Amino acid sequence: MRNPYPFSKSLLALAVVGVSLSACKDDDGDSKPVVGFASSTLSASESNGTIEVEVELDKAASQDITVTYNLGGTARDRESGGAINYDYTIAGTAGEITIEEGETSATIEIALNDDGIADNNETIVLSLDDVEGDRAVVGDDDEITITVADGVLLPQVSFSESTLSLYESDDETEIEVILDRAATTDITVTYEVAGTATDAVTAEAEDLWADYEIEDQGTVVIKAGQTSATILLSPITDIWMEDDPFTEETEAETIELSITNVSTGAIISANNTLEIDLLQEAGLFAFLGWGTEGNEYPDVDMDLIFWLKQSGSLQPFAASSYEGPEYFEAIFIPDVLPNGQYGLSYSYTSGTENEMQFFISFTHYAEGGFDNDNSTEFTETYSLADITDWRENGVSSIFLSQTFDQTDDGFDNFSAIMKPSNAGRLGAPAAAAGSFPAKLQRKTAPRSFLHHKAGLRERVRAGL
Repeated sequence: MRNPYPFSKSLLALAVVGVSLSACKDDDGDSKPVVGFASSTLSASESNGTIEVEVELDKAASQDITVTYNLGGTARDRESGGAINYDYTIAGTAGEITIEEGETSATIEIALNDDGIADNNETIVLSLDDVEGDRAVVGDDDEITITVADGVLLPQVSFSESTLSLYESDDETEIEVILDRAATTDITVTYEVAGTATDAVTAEAEDLWADYEIEDQGTVVIKAGQTSATILLSPITDIWMEDDPFTEETEAETIELSITNVSTGAIISANNTLEIDLLQEAGLFAFLGWGTEGNEYPDVDMDLIFWLKQSGSLQPFAASSYEGPEYFEAIFIPDVLPNGQYGLSYSYTSGTENEMQFFISFTHYAEGGFDNDNSTEFTETYSLADITDWRENGVSSIFLSQTFDQTDDGFDNFSAIMKPSNAGRLGAPAAAAGSFPAKLQRKTAPRSFLHHKAGLRERVRAGL
């Protein structure tokens, strides 16, 4: 049979081979290996020594492939940092890595320098740049960030304890802020103060009674080479029951300290808070009542004034203003007061100058409860005849008074309630309070503590 094609089978075979070779050549151009980093991030510590960063191909190389890369980040290589102040060294030729023929990866070895100096985390950033001879293409995974933690474990700052209980009468207390090991530099620790108790700074600003005072409140410094510093806290005894006494339950006021910041060279520990229970002081609870919840005396007001013996006579110290119903006043007299004579006065104001009966009760409080079985109570009446007599004689504020002693055995020797005719006259307040506790005498009564009757103390002093 005659060959229908104008060329031989040999020529046809050669043509087919040529097409195949051409196709292979085109495929090779489209399938260059893709080079990239095996991961985009890596974490290490200066103390790790040498770390390896893997550069990989998506398929084996048919010939050696040399890839160039750039260095960046906050860490310093030896070339830029010098012989001392450097963070790492790259083995071989920095900025270049070769993947050998037939292999799919190669590693960049980075020797980390543990300088023994406490500092913050640093970074080494490697980014692929180019491939020599265009033998591969750079893929999307062209950058890796290495985070290098300080090889020196930073000292941790904490409180030496997480809870503490104090009484209002306790002496100055040292609260310890500690490091788990000494720092090479001074460590400034900043802390915040919170809780239900009122600190002296807040009390000064808002005209309140302070429950405690902290020396140089807000910061404390642990000196280089030391492992601790102290916060000095002084509880302040007051004349308040901190909770409603009629529930016969009291809850401690709280002082909460929280470490919020430390200077470079240390870190904050998990034990960064301290809660202090400020326990109610033991003492005598004096309750003055003159009505009921129905308020039998709607136009009556009374005040309870606490006195102390000074220079032979009783001197006014503080007035009550209990935040409760309008038919009573209350005051708390702490056991820590020095032995001596004290007194209370019961001032009376009436829009109609009505005769009125009232009572005063004394109950000791200690260790979270009241000794109701040994309560002492006195009853007296403001008679219309007495009121008229006092007014006619120019007495500006009507009140009855009573004295008692503080002894080694507690409060005792309560006198009868005395009228102005036999109570004697009160001397002028002394400039100093002698042995009276400094924590009490140094704090003047805030405006919120005085009763709403203006000039109460002045009227009381002039009353007898």
